[in-house]
Amino acid sequence: FGSSRVVLFHRAVTLRENPCTRSLPMDARSGGGQPEGEDDEEGEARENDGADNDGEQCDDIDDSIEEWDELFVNPLRVRFTQEKIHPFFYRRGPIVNVVPKIRPILRTVEDSGEEEEVVDLVPPFNPIHCLRKGEELWTLDNRRLYAMQLAAMELWPQKCRMRVLSRNRLPRHKLKSQYRKFSTTTEGTTVSVCARYQQFDTWSWLERAVELEWCIFSQRLWRVFFGFENL
Repeated sequence: FGSSRVVLFHRAVTLRENPCTRSLPMDARSGGGQPEGEDDEEGEARENDGADNDGEQCDDIDDSIEEWDELFVNPLRVRFTQEKIHPFFYRRGPIVNVVPKIRPILRTVEDSGEEEEVVDLVPPFNPIHCLRKGEELWTLDNRRLYAMQLAAMELWPQKCRMRVLSRNRLPRHKLKSQYRKFSTTTEGTTVSVCARYQQFDTWSWLERAVELEWCIFSQRLWRVFFGFENL
């Protein structure tokens, strides 16, 4: 990366300093929030995303066989391909419990001859696989992308990036297993987090960014108003 320094962030400090950070759904934080029909839900979680076990042992898409280009991109630039995702990782538990395990590392990199600070998000799972369509990137690992976008928004407005593997098209023998994922009706900007009997979240990082910016603006406005009152 041409980094001149690497600093490990402490997420707890970041959250304390950002009073606008939204608390995550309590039902999705604990195992007690798992919907009824645990065996069925585990099977649904396993089938709803690209990896058989979300990168713990092997991927549905074998990196050693297929040729993928390595990129570093902002997670907010990548689009979802599914309309809905399961709130649990297979063998990892609730997605929101995995988010704190994503390590943010501050780096100084060169961009167009100028140095800038960017946070590398390092997840506990394998890199996200994406398909390129022009300048757009579409994920094949929707739950992983949801986790990475949650982590990125916790650091808003800090610029973040993650490592992804991309290619222009799926290999022919993967079309049948991966094509079913392309169900989004929102141009990949929104995804519903739901199980068979329960809706956990409807996620859009754009809407979350508006919430955060409005919260920050309100706080600044209140400080100005309070300052005038003390004059």
